[in-house]
Amino acid sequence: MCIYDANLSGQLPESSGLQDLTGASPGTTRVRYAAAQLSPGGCPFATAFDLPDADYAAAHALFLQMKDDAWKKVDEIKKDLGEKWDEVTGKKK
Repeated sequence: MCIYDANLSGQLPESSGLQDLTGASPGTTRVRYAAAQLSPGGCPFATAFDLPDADYAAAHALFLQMKDDAWKKVDEIKKDLGEKWDEVTGKKK
């Protein structure tokens, strides 16, 4: 599952390649959603909808916290595995 979104200022990171996703009405943020494609044929599900800025801000803050927690866990695993990490991820010395 992927969620593409704009931040509240309407500015996107340069690397995102997405256009400004300001909502259709004041006080909203446009969110584009693309579901994972589970079968080889057809098109993946994609949609866009507007959320009130307050709802978007709460969801985005939760997402950022979960992302930070996930990276901390990855760093812990790297530390625990030591040199095995390179072997597991396919990196060569």
